[in-house]
Amino acid sequence: MEQGDYAPGTLAASEHELARKHGLSRVTVRRATDLLIEEGLLERRPGKGLYVRAAEPEATQVVKVIVGNLAWEPSIRVARGAQQVARKHGIEIQVCDAHGDQGENLKSLLNLPKNGASGAILMALHTAAFNEAAVRVKSAGFPLVVVDHHPCETALPVSVADNYQGGALAGQHLAARNDAVDRRE
Repeated sequence: MEQGDYAPGTLAASEHELARKHGLSRVTVRRATDLLIEEGLLERRPGKGLYVRAAEPEATQVVKVIVGNLAWEPSIRVARGAQQVARKHGIEIQVCDAHGDQGENLKSLLNLPKNGASGAILMALHTAAFNEAAVRVKSAGFPLVVVDHHPCETALPVSVADNYQGGALAGQHLAARNDAVDRRE
């Protein structure tokens, strides 16, 4: 691995072998290999070892992910999920973090058609001004999707978790279990 002579699909080593060969702890090797896997350079095949991955296609498109604040864990998850899928399709993901600043959010959104992006995922501070700007950008023919917010007054494409239905299903499940326990007693 030192010379970089491994072809895609080649067995690099097992984590145990790497730890032994380099005098490192298994935890250190695991952390390092997890980073290489996240970067798409290696893949773990359980029971077999670590294999070199084929190079990802050259990025031909850029998709912006506009988030209100990366300090909010769901924003990080959306950005990482987008990166994982985009990498396989030769799409570069650029994350725009407004750090909670609504003005910065609006500026990033309104500049989308001018900055070379091919599309956008919007997970930002959703206010009336932000929704109006998103409608303007979408009306200009720019592809975008709003995540975790459904502005009812607009016709924007959205991806929203149905937390209400999820809660209702969880409540029904627990109530049924409780009823079953009551019948046994």
